[in-house]
Amino acid sequence: MHGIELSRFEKRCLLVRNILVVISASLFIVSILPIESLAHAKHDISGVAYLIGAGAYIAELIEMSDQEKRTHPHHKHRVFMPNVFGALYLILGIVHILE
Repeated sequence: MHGIELSRFEKRCLLVRNILVVISASLFIVSILPIESLAHAKHDISGVAYLIGAGAYIAELIEMSDQEKRTHPHHKHRVFMPNVFGALYLILGIVHILE
C-alpha cells in the first residue's frame, strides 16, 4: 500500500471485509444456481448476500477512515462510492428479503 504500514486494527478490518466478500459472493453464486430445493429461497439468499456485502463496505469504510486519519489528518477524505454502494446494498438486501 505505497509504503504505508497498516495498523493491527486496519489489518483486522481488511480480514473481516475479505471474509464478508467471500461469503457474499458465495451466496450470490448459490442464488443463481439451478438448485431446485433452493428455488423458493433465492430472494432470501440474495437478500442475505446483499446485507453481508453491505457489511463488507462498512468494514472498508472503517479501515479507510482510520488510515486517512493517520496519514492525512488535515485532509477531508472522500468516500462517496463506498457510502453509496453500502447504502444501496442495505436497501437491496431488505427489498429481496421482503419479496
